[in-house]
Amino acid sequence: MSAAKSRFSQIGVGLLLLFVGIMAINIIASVFNIRLDFTEEKSYSLSPASKKILDKLDGDIEVKFYFSKSLKETPMPMKTYATRVGEILREFAKLSGGKIKVSFVDPRPDTDEEEWARKYGLSAARLPQGDDLYFGAVFLQGKKEVAIPYFDPRREDQLEYDLAEVVVRLGVKEKAKIGIYSSLSIWGNPMTGAPAFAFIEELGKSYEVVNLSESFKDLAQVKLAILAHPKALTPAQNYALEQFLLHGGRLILMLDGFSRTDLSMVAQTQDPSQAYEYKASSDVTGLMQGWGLSFDGEKIVGDFNYATNINTEMGALTYPFFMSLNKDVFNKEHRITAQLSSFLYGEGSSVKISENPEIKWLELISTSAESGASDPKMLKFVGPANFTQEFKPDNTKHTLAAIGAGKFPSHFKEAPEGGSEQWTGSHVNEAEGESLALVIGDFDFIADQNSVDRFRFGNQIVMRPKNDNLAFLLNAVEFMSGQEDLITIRSRGKTTRPFTKIIEMQKDAQVNWKNVEDELSKKISEVQERINNLQAQRTDGSSVTLTYEQQQEIDKFRAEELTYRKKRREVRKNLREDIEKLEGKLVALNMLIIPSGVLIGAYLLFTRRSRRMKDKGGRAS
Repeated sequence: MSAAKSRFSQIGVGLLLLFVGIMAINIIASVFNIRLDFTEEKSYSLSPASKKILDKLDGDIEVKFYFSKSLKETPMPMKTYATRVGEILREFAKLSGGKIKVSFVDPRPDTDEEEWARKYGLSAARLPQGDDLYFGAVFLQGKKEVAIPYFDPRREDQLEYDLAEVVVRLGVKEKAKIGIYSSLSIWGNPMTGAPAFAFIEELGKSYEVVNLSESFKDLAQVKLAILAHPKALTPAQNYALEQFLLHGGRLILMLDGFSRTDLSMVAQTQDPSQAYEYKASSDVTGLMQGWGLSFDGEKIVGDFNYATNINTEMGALTYPFFMSLNKDVFNKEHRITAQLSSFLYGEGSSVKISENPEIKWLELISTSAESGASDPKMLKFVGPANFTQEFKPDNTKHTLAAIGAGKFPSHFKEAPEGGSEQWTGSHVNEAEGESLALVIGDFDFIADQNSVDRFRFGNQIVMRPKNDNLAFLLNAVEFMSGQEDLITIRSRGKTTRPFTKIIEMQKDAQVNWKNVEDELSKKISEVQERINNLQAQRTDGSSVTLTYEQQQEIDKFRAEELTYRKKRREVRKNLREDIEKLEGKLVALNMLIIPSGVLIGAYLLFTRRSRRMKDKGGRAS
C-alpha cells in the first residue's frame, strides 16, 4: 500500500473513531444528565434565581410528570421536548436538596394513571390516530395542588419560569392584594365570552387582584395599585390615591397619549363616526403635581432606529411610532429592566423628569437621540403612511418609563367632597415614609394584541408572550410588591436573534422610498400648478374639455410618474435581492461552520499525532 493511501486510510479511521467517541459522550451525558450549555444566555441551565427559590423552599414537594411515552404515534419533536422537561425537573429536584421528589408517569389508556391525570386537570392532546397524549405535571405540597395542564412547546423559552412560578405559588401562605383601576373594559365579559386582558389573568395566579374601577374603597387594603389608562379622575379619587402614597402604598401608572385599544372599544360600542371626536388619551390632571415628573399626552413618540414593519393601505411601511425596542434602551442597572431585550411601544407618549429633592426618579426605558414627537390628532383622519411623512426627529432622547422613590407631596389638607367614601383609611397631611411610583407613557403595550398570542388546547387557553411587554409589567409588580425572585427567570431563554444588518437595510430602503415618493409628489404639485395656471387662462368658458396644452402637460406627468414608479420598484427589488443573498450566506455558514470546524480540528489533531509517532519511530531506529 502506498504512503498516500495509508495516510488517507488512517485519516478515515481517525474520523470514524472521533464520531464513535462523540456518540459515546452524548449517550453517557444523556444517562447521567450531564450537559454543557454554550448558549449566550445559558438558556439550558437553571438560573441563580431558581437556585435561590429552591434554597428558600419550606416543606417537601411531590411532582408527578405525566407523559404518554408508550404511544407510538407521539411526534418526535414532542418526545424531544418531553426529555428536556424531564431534565429540568431532575435538576430542580437535585438543587432542592431532596425537598422536591419527581416521579415519571406514563398514563396508558384505560388505566388508573390516566384517571388520575384527568382528576389533576391535565389536558390531553388528541393525536390523528385517535389516542390521547398527556404531557403535563402536578405539584403537590400538603393539601395544596397546582397543575401545569400541558407543556406547550411554544412556551419552551418560558419553561424554567413556569416551573419556578409554581414552586413560588406553593410557598406563598397568603397572596398579596393588588388593586387595578381602568377606564376601559379590561376585565372581560362573561356574557360575550370576551376574556380579561392577559396581564390580569397572569397577575391572578400569584396575587389577589381587586377591581377598583367602581370604587377606591379597597385601596387602603392593597399593597400596590395599578392605573391602566385612567381618564377624568375626580378630586375624591385623586385624594384617595394621594393618601394611598402618603401611607406608603406603591403605584403603577400606565398612561397613553393615543390609545388604539381605547378607540377600538369605542368603535365597538358606539357609532364608529364618534371615534373622530373621541379623546383617546389618559388624563391624570391633578394627580402628579409636585412629583418632579410630567406626562406629555399631547404628543406621541417615534424613532426610526426602532421602527416596526407594518402593513398599511399603501403597502408595507416601516412605521417609527410602533417602536420595536431592543436591549439598548433598557436600564441594565435596575432589577425591573436588567434582563429585558424586546419591547413593542405602540404610538405611546413620553414622560419628562425634572428636579425634585423629595423624589428620586430613575429612567427605565428611553429612545435614541434620533427620536421625535408628533401630535396624534391627525392619526384619526390619515393613515400611518401619510402621518409618517410628517415625522421629523427633534434630536432629543425621550424617556418612556421611569420609577420614582421618595416622600410624595400632599395637596389635600382635608378630604374633599366624597373623599371619605373613596379612601377608608386615616387622613395624614404628610408622608409617613418613602413610597414608589412607576410611570410609563403607553398603555397599548400591555393590550393582548401587542403582548401575547393565545392558543386553544382542548378546554385550556395557552398564552405565549410575543415580547417582553408582559414581562416588564410582571417584573414591576413583583419588584414593587417585594416578590422579586422570578424577575430574572422570566426574561431568560430567548432564542430570537434579529439580523441587525437586515433591519438596517430595511430602514435605509425606507428612506430611499420616501425620497422617491417625495420627489414624485413634488413633480405632481409642479405639474398640477401649471395645469391650474393654464386653466385660469382659458377663454372658451369650458369647464370640461381639456385644451391641447393641458393634455400635453398631463401626458408628460404620466410619463414622469411611470419613471419614478419604476425607480421605486428597482429599490424594492434590490432590497429583496440583498436580503435573500445575506440570509442565504447566514444559513450556509450556520450549516457548515460547526461540521467544518470539527473536521478541521480532527485533521489537525490526527496530523500532529502522526508526526509525533513518526518522530518517535525515527529516533527509535
